[in-house]
Formats: sequence, structure tokens, C-alpha cells
Amino acid sequence: MTDHMNTAPKAIPSSIDEIDTELSADVGSEYDFSNHILDKQTQPLLESALLQWTATRWRNKNIKAIASSHSRTEEEASQYLNRLANSAPGTLLSMLPSGKVEGVTPRVSSKFKSQVISNQDKWPGLALSDWMMLMCIDARPKDFPHQLYRNSEHREVVGWDDYDFVVKGLMKSVADGGKLYKLSDTVSTIFYELFKNTHDHARADIDGRIIGDSIRSIYARYYPANKLARPPLAKSTDAKERVSPVEWYIQTILKNQSLDTSGFLELSVFDMGPGLAAKWLSKTELNCGAKEQYEAVLSCLAKGSSSTQRNGRGFGLWNVLQALRKEKGFIRIRTNGVHAYRQYAMLNDLGMEESSSGGKTIKEILYDWKRVHVTTPSDYPPAEGTLISVLLPLEGA
Repeated sequence: MTDHMNTAPKAIPSSIDEIDTELSADVGSEYDFSNHILDKQTQPLLESALLQWTATRWRNKNIKAIASSHSRTEEEASQYLNRLANSAPGTLLSMLPSGKVEGVTPRVSSKFKSQVISNQDKWPGLALSDWMMLMCIDARPKDFPHQLYRNSEHREVVGWDDYDFVVKGLMKSVADGGKLYKLSDTVSTIFYELFKNTHDHARADIDGRIIGDSIRSIYARYYPANKLARPPLAKSTDAKERVSPVEWYIQTILKNQSLDTSGFLELSVFDMGPGLAAKWLSKTELNCGAKEQYEAVLSCLAKGSSSTQRNGRGFGLWNVLQALRKEKGFIRIRTNGVHAYRQYAMLNDLGMEESSSGGKTIKEILYDWKRVHVTTPSDYPPAEGTLISVLLPLEGA
């Protein structure tokens, strides 16, 4: 047993703000992937945020091991991986190339990965759950989920119309799925644009080299309104007591009695690519400041930046903003050194501009995560890849 495993495992961040704080500390240690994650899954956007945190820590060269099964037999190691699979970040950790989960042999790891891929192929199946995740292991294109790829051998992503199957799968597998019928077009648009973006821009590095350890995923989760914590919205000078932008958003929606909100649907797309800012700036090493990175991400949101543009520079994210405004949604973007959000629960006309026809159209702006409706970006520790998370309110019965 190596020395770094003789100390007690470090706790996994228990909030999105804690993730940024933890990533600022360049440490190496075993982390506790047990019930800590499971207890925190009711916090909207946290579990998907831990996907990116897990990938960032896994790629940190100073961290020799992320977790340990402390297993003496292959059967115990297999049981440990199955316990990891009870959470999205645990599943991601178990699917990454072996080597940073001590006590798990390559044979056990390979068998587990084949099992997860087989289960994905059967999704949605009959099981009812409040979350789902489909993963694309870029080193194994033949195993790309058929729900997302029409022809994995030729790596052809399904079209927008085919996302009807994904939405119906959500309706079948995610609790309160019947409320999704009204939002089916919106959900299809969001998942299509965000996932197509990962296919076009996240599988290869800036120099065109295919990223061997890349995993991309779509994640969905349902949060019932009656299970969401509602702390007071009083402002606090204590950072630990700060109300996050997503908490402000949720409480604003729930307090609006005319909306009759039964819960929220999260749609997240995560990749381990170079990141939106790095891709737009064509820089392998991002030695620029927060403002330049922030402006690069805004360029990815521009209306003319369609993911089908021939020059390959487009990202098609403006359509996502349009869909969110219509449904009073929320979006969080974490990529490179950028951490930003936008919401449409209040001040809905903020960030709009007059169009040539006299109406209003969305301006490509985002707000800094640490501040309320402030566009000046703060400095954040770099995170691997890109995570874009969306929340949509679902109407009650």
C-alpha cells in the first residue's frame, strides 16, 4: 500500500462553490466516493458538476490515485465498482482508463466497462430512476450509444428529429416524465445542440490529435419541488453562506404561484475536450486572463455560430439560449477558467437588444457565477473540458 493511501480519504466537494475552492488547491490524495455523493444528489446541478471535477482531478498529474477499493479479491473490487456506479461521477471514474482506482485490476475494470456499455445499449429499459446518463468513450467509437449515433462506425450523430427517441426515453425513465411532453421540442433542441457541439469540437485537441482518454456524456435528472431546500434569500458576507445563482433561480420560480411548478429537469452535457475558450482561441496553453476567456465563450454563443458551419468554428449555442428564454430556464457554463450562468426567471428583459424588425433578441452575454447579474468575470481555477447544464421548470398537474 502506497503512502498516500495511509491517510484518511479527502471529502468530495459538497457544493458547486466548494468545487472551485478545492480545484484551487493543487493536492494529491484519495477521495471518498462513498455515500457522500449519494447524500448530496438532491442539490441541483451538483452531481453533474462533480463529473467535471472528477475528470479534472483524474487528469492532475500530481494525484496518483483518486480512490481505492481496498479490496483483496477481484469479487470485492467488482462490488466496489458497482457501488461507484450508483452516482454519475463514480461511474465516470470507473470508466476512465484504469490506474487511478487502486485495488482494481485491468481485468475487473474491462469487465465492468463492458457491463456499463451493455446496459447503455438497453436504455431506457423498464427501470424508473430520477437520473440517467449516456456516455461516449471516444477510444471505443464502435460502442457509441445508438441513441446518439446513427452509425457509430462512421461516427455519424443522429439528427434533431431523432432526439425524439431520447426525449421519450426520458419520459419513460425519469420520474414525472409525463410533464415533459410540452417541452419535448425544447429538450430535443438543447440536447441536440449541446451534444453535437461535443462531437464537432471536443473529441480532438487544438492540434487535431484525438484525445485518447476522452469521455463525453449527456446527463438528465429530475428534482421534485417538494424535496428542494429553501434557505432564506438574505444576502450574506460569509462566502460559505452565499446563496448560489441556481438557488436564487429555483426559489424565484417556486415563489411564482402562477407557474405551478412541480419540479425541475436538468439537462447537462459534459466533455473532456480542450474547452470552449481554448478551442475558440486555438490555444493549447491558456495563458490569457479571465476577460479574454470569457469573451471567447461569448463568441461561441453568437447567433451566427451554427454547429453546421463549414468552417468548423460554430457552436450552435444561441439556439439553446432562445429555448431557455421561452421556458424560463437556467444555464450554467463551466469551461477552462470561465464559470458563468444566465437565467430567465426574473429580469427577463435583461440582456436583450432591439432587432432590425423592432422586436427584441437575445444578446450573447453571461453573468459571473460569484456575482448577481455582473458580466465582469472573476478568476477561477481551470477545469477540464466543458460542462453546460440547463434547468427547466416543469408545470404541475
